[in-house]
Amino acid sequence: MTTPPEVARTILTYQSQVASVRSQVLAFAERLWGGLSAWRDADIDRLVDALVPVSLGGQQRIAALTDAYMTAMATAAGLPVPVSGTPATRVTGEALRGVPPREVYRRAGVTVWSKLAEGQRLTDAVAAGKHRLIDMVATDLQLAKTKTAHAYMARDNTIRGYRRTLTGSENCAMCTLASTQRYHKAELAAIHPGCDCGVSPIRGNADPGQVISPARLEALHKAAAEQLGQSDRGGRAPDYRNIMVREHGELGPVLTIRGQHFDGPSSVS
Repeated sequence: MTTPPEVARTILTYQSQVASVRSQVLAFAERLWGGLSAWRDADIDRLVDALVPVSLGGQQRIAALTDAYMTAMATAAGLPVPVSGTPATRVTGEALRGVPPREVYRRAGVTVWSKLAEGQRLTDAVAAGKHRLIDMVATDLQLAKTKTAHAYMARDNTIRGYRRTLTGSENCAMCTLASTQRYHKAELAAIHPGCDCGVSPIRGNADPGQVISPARLEALHKAAAEQLGQSDRGGRAPDYRNIMVREHGELGPVLTIRGQHFDGPSSVS
């Protein structure tokens, strides 16, 4: 299925704008963490105080960009757009996970303390805390995007479903395979730590079929055969194609490989 040039330009412009916001917020979080000289309660609290408003600003910006993008996609299709927008309070901050952002980001400090209690070196514990912090901030930015798109589709009766759009950066096998499929608009786009996929709405009565991009699917099977030594058109092996969507208490639907399970808050950011 060929994407019309105007639609392709709209998608690429949106992806570029979101990527810019994402990189700025994540760079700020990384600088804050790198500026710490200690990782006690008071130090983590100061980091959280500085990070929360910047993260919220990034979430709000991405939510606004996503709403504008979905409107632009409707305009490109020559269709009317919903009158009302999505209130930021529904798709940012505590609304993302049902947990206050301060509590979420403070978990980076908990990671450091837990690693030290396990006997790990300070440098390793600090690195683990930084990794978790960046993952949590990135996840919140992604949730702001997917929840805004979901809210828009819910109020646009012309949308029948959607497909995942890859950003063109490093896309994992799960997202690549997921991008070949068609999803009902009531399904919230599943994510995983580090995911930055977008949503492209499907409108009208024309059903493009379950597999949207046969060429991309063929490339994925070829890559699987080259890297893993096998490829199975029936979807049974290797494991990378056993994609599951599991519910996470805070994040909602999360893409996983069959057999993976959540052990608790520490298993997914």
